[in-house]
Amino acid sequence: MPFQKGHPSYARGGRPKGRKADTTLAREAGRAKALKLEEITAERTMRELAHVGFSRIGAVFDAHGNLQPVKTLPDHVQATVASVKTLKTNVVSGDGQQETTREVKLWDKMSALNTLAKHFGLVVEKVEHGLSDELLAKLDAIKGRNRGKA
Repeated sequence: MPFQKGHPSYARGGRPKGRKADTTLAREAGRAKALKLEEITAERTMRELAHVGFSRIGAVFDAHGNLQPVKTLPDHVQATVASVKTLKTNVVSGDGQQETTREVKLWDKMSALNTLAKHFGLVVEKVEHGLSDELLAKLDAIKGRNRGKA
């Protein structure tokens, strides 16, 4: 009974030893299949980021400044639209008229540009470590004691 709980062939956590690699491969194969079915590729991801990063708000309006119906926008412009809100409000107080106001929100352009810049190596993150004078003095003291022991 090698695959029962408590048997030495079981790894910690209740799994048989050696089976972890099999399940990891199965998960990766399942993920690859899902990515392929949904047509999720590196190229498509970069293209979507570029659409958002290089988008212009003017693309959602016609020549007269009216908001175009979202369904009529080209796919690459639709990809940049995060939301469209339609509000019925009384803009001019006391006139009893309700006007329609539309609010268009695009996806975060700076985030998309930052992701693209990092991917293409245009931005290099730099981490600086600083040490206080007190800590440096303690390290020097330790170093001096260690030299005396040698």
